Amino acid sequence: VVLALLDGRPVGTAYCLRSDLWAGPAAYVAGVGVLPEARGRGVAGAMSAWLCGRAFAAGSAFAHLHPDDERAARVYARLGFAEVPGFDVYIDL
Repeated sequence: VVLALLDGRPVGTAYCLRSDLWAGPAAYVAGVGVLPEARGRGVAGAMSAWLCGRAFAAGSAFAHLHPDDERAARVYARLGFAEVPGFDVYIDL
């Protein structure tokens, strides 16, 4: 979980879930929210990058998320995320 501060005031939050189960080490970034008056300052990108950095340092090999709109998708594209039409994960047990 991350809480973003701007001039000492909370302006954003996000979280990342890590899994190390059958699909392999992965990270899911979600819950990214920034107050309207703090948008356009890189807060969402900074929080997401920080969360991904920690997840990769802890062993995640893959990160995914689901942007709500085109503006959010542009933020994540700048971080290196790419839109895909969908994917399935199959596990042989």
